[in-house]
Amino acid sequence: MTKLTKACLLGMAVVFSIPAFSGAMAETFSTSDTSAAQVNSSQEGLATKYSVLFGSDENAQAVIQGLSAGTPFLLTDAEGGSVIVTPPTHHMGYGNVNITLALADSQLVKAGIDDPSAADLKVALTGGSIGDLSLPGILTLRSRHMGWGQIAKSSGLNLGRVMSGMDRVHHEAASPDKPSYEADASHRDMHRIQMDTIPRVEPVERPERVEIPHVSPPGR
Repeated sequence: MTKLTKACLLGMAVVFSIPAFSGAMAETFSTSDTSAAQVNSSQEGLATKYSVLFGSDENAQAVIQGLSAGTPFLLTDAEGGSVIVTPPTHHMGYGNVNITLALADSQLVKAGIDDPSAADLKVALTGGSIGDLSLPGILTLRSRHMGWGQIAKSSGLNLGRVMSGMDRVHHEAASPDKPSYEADASHRDMHRIQMDTIPRVEPVERPERVEIPHVSPPGR
């Protein structure tokens, strides 16, 4: 094979490989953009869901970003209070962030704290005292490698009921028939009502076993 032939073949290989390379690069960028959009969507969805609990969208965004990255974040409240929360946990996925905030919210609702301050929210997350009430902190328990079911049980909660209640409340609060402000304001009220009114299923006693006498067939 001559040098000229080799050069021609090499040139043709380069030309035909360019479209394939371009397609692969386009697919890579497309996948990257899609992943970023999904992350933003998850973060914005959680921020909307918990904006009432944390008093503002900014607070909710700060909490979600801090928990997902495992970095300190600042919380403020309408009274001018502010606290820095340092998560004792490492970075979390949005699913675990959702469970953390649902349990913290339910814990405060159970304690009768309807309008938590920034300091109250910090206690619910990392532990401490609110008046005479002492809480271990959802994140602190998680950092001890406790499962979510164990954490809920230690707080007198049922994880399944908490999560189904939060999801149901969020779905109802976000209905298009309500203005967004009214929907957000009713979020925790509906959650509190559901926590109080969902009936507990009592175990059903098994009936006593009835002994059937043995009857011999006729002729035996």
